[in-house]
Amino acid sequence: MSLWTRISNVFRANANALIGQMEDPLKLADLTISEMLEKERRGRQKLLQIDAFIRLAEKQNHSQNDSAHIKQMRTNSDALMQSLDHLRTQIQEAKKRRHAMYIQLQKQKMQTRQLGQNRPIHVSAVFDASTLDTYDRMADKIDQLEAEAAALSELAEMDRKKPAPKPEHDEIIEGEFEEIKKR
Repeated sequence: MSLWTRISNVFRANANALIGQMEDPLKLADLTISEMLEKERRGRQKLLQIDAFIRLAEKQNHSQNDSAHIKQMRTNSDALMQSLDHLRTQIQEAKKRRHAMYIQLQKQKMQTRQLGQNRPIHVSAVFDASTLDTYDRMADKIDQLEAEAAALSELAEMDRKKPAPKPEHDEIIEGEFEEIKKR
C-alpha cells in the first residue's frame, strides 16, 4: 500500500469520526420531521389545485372526452389523498420516535452524570432514502450508548464492592527488608 493511500485512509477515518461526533440525533429528527411537514404542505396545495381544476372543468366542459379527462384527474386526486394520509401516518410515527429518542438520551445522560463522567454524547447516522431507517439507526446508537452507560455503572459498582487490598506479609519480602536494614 502506498504512503499516499495510507495517509488518505487515515484522513478519511478521522473526518468520518469528526462528522459522527458533530451529529445530534434530536436535531436530525427535527430536520426530518420539518421536511416531511413541508412535503405534506406541498401535497395539500397540489390537491387543492387539482380539486379547483376539476370543479372548473366540470362547469365548463360537457363533452365525453372531457369527462374522461376529469375522471382521470379524480383518480389522480384520490391517489394523492392516499399518499398524503400515508405521509401523515409517517409524520406521527416520526414524532413518536423522536420523543422516545429524547427520553432515552435524557436517561442515558443522567446515568452518565451519576457516574461522574461528563463526556459529550454523540450519535452518528448516515442519511439514506428512508426516513424511518434513519430513526432506527439512531435508536440503535442510543441503545448502544445506554449499554455503555450500564456497563460503566456495573464497573463502578464492582469497584465499590471490591474489598481494599490487605497488606501481605510475605516472608521473602520481610527477609529482603531485614537484609537492607543490616547494610
